[in-house]
Amino acid sequence: MLEDLAAVALTAKGTATGTAHAVALLGAAEAIRETIGTVIPPCERAQHEETVSGAQAVLGAEAFAAAWQRGRLAQPDDLAEPEPAITARAADSPATGPAGPEVPADPGRGERTLVIQALGAATVRLGDGATLTSADWGYAKPRELLFLLATSPPLTREQIGAALWPDASRQQLGNALHTALRELRHALGDPGWIVYANGRYAVNPARPRDCDVDTFTTALTAARQARPAAAALPGLQRAVTVYGGDFLADMAVGDWAQARRDELSRAFESALLAIGRLQVAAGRYQAAAAAFRRVIGHEPLNESAHRELMSCWARLGETARAIRHYEELAGTLQDQLGAAPSAETTALYERLRAR
Repeated sequence: MLEDLAAVALTAKGTATGTAHAVALLGAAEAIRETIGTVIPPCERAQHEETVSGAQAVLGAEAFAAAWQRGRLAQPDDLAEPEPAITARAADSPATGPAGPEVPADPGRGERTLVIQALGAATVRLGDGATLTSADWGYAKPRELLFLLATSPPLTREQIGAALWPDASRQQLGNALHTALRELRHALGDPGWIVYANGRYAVNPARPRDCDVDTFTTALTAARQARPAAAALPGLQRAVTVYGGDFLADMAVGDWAQARRDELSRAFESALLAIGRLQVAAGRYQAAAAAFRRVIGHEPLNESAHRELMSCWARLGETARAIRHYEELAGTLQDQLGAAPSAETTALYERLRAR
């Protein structure tokens, strides 16, 4: 927007003061681009170069450089004022180098929690506000970019490109990422939510965020570190409670999301198995059976879960039910895989029949 305003100011005013104001806008735009890690997209370069060359022709090199630097150091509110105001305000500011001015935030929005649900139906909202809709995102990639950044460590441009635009050239990637970042920041209402530091992009770690993937993985980490083994149960139960479904289950996404989906799905399955086994160890066979049934609902071909569910029913005095379950399992494996149950599962079935 600042680039466009600079072009208008240069054309409309036609004076040295108006031209200096246009150059200050260009300098401010450059500082903001450096702060947020974007470049001028190819589709806008021609206008940018025309504005710059026109301003240089009016001001000369020295005045042009001075106006550009004043714009880099100006506060956002100063940019709407005449050139003398920019000059006076900039003179009072220390020369902070290329970091440039911060992008102004919508008052109050930056402090609201960014709530991201990626397990099951994918949703994004700020604080208690309404869930962002497709109209807020503009198109699909900004939304996918947010989920990528929110569930990954900080990423370089190349890493983002490999995930979201694997077939794009370097120039195409620059343009695509620039546009997606702009739309993402616009959707969130405050550009400060997405930061660029040390050559990598990330969701701002200094701002409050509630992401179900973070909660899930943190709970599993706590369970793995718990001692004795029985102390892992609360963390495991917390993890399986927050798992609302497969990762981005209702979104059309790239291969990066499928790999993450498989990883989280296996972790959920393992957590349920661990809960069932801890419940068996504690003699709580009904609770254990419920956990194993959830595993089977999530992954019907997990034979370990079928076998342990059969054992639970036998311990609960429901041997006939366990036998019927084996027969149903054998039919499922034959239909879907053309295979029979494993020797271990069959041996359990034979022991139960012998009773």
